[in-house]
Amino acid sequence: MSSLEKEIHRVINSAQGIYDKASPTLFQIRTKIRKVEQQLQDKIATLSVGFTSYLSDNTITIREGHFVLPVKSVYKNKVAGIVYDVSDSGNTTFIEPIEVVQINNELTSLKVQENEEIRKLLKGLTNLCLLQEEEIIQNNQIIGELDFLSAKAIYGNSNGHEIAILTKE
Repeated sequence: MSSLEKEIHRVINSAQGIYDKASPTLFQIRTKIRKVEQQLQDKIATLSVGFTSYLSDNTITIREGHFVLPVKSVYKNKVAGIVYDVSDSGNTTFIEPIEVVQINNELTSLKVQENEEIRKLLKGLTNLCLLQEEEIIQNNQIIGELDFLSAKAIYGNSNGHEIAILTKE
């Protein structure tokens, strides 16, 4: 296995995502994200209990990346926060309570940092690929030719064709 291949497998997982431990910085950021997400879920769950009589549903929802409470529209002034959506019927207003705005802002900031770190990792892999550009292009051409020959053979077999034999007559 080449050093490029090892580095790709170290950074990118089989689901084509980026491993948490692809870099110490990414691991730290993702650990913080999980902590803040849990803090956010706990806070919104606590608030939903406090606002139960105003809610149209006990399900915590996400709108535009923000945790919101589904508040009955007649009670929307009872829950201080940012309105992110209104249901099609107009009976439910989705409000991000003011108590979680700062936590959501922190989460958004962490996700920006995560994306930046992932971009740096992928840029590093790209630079490694560029060092082996000629070999990669040559391999792709060979793979293309083999794929073409394989497709011809499959087509010929599926239609009952035979390989011509050259004779000396």
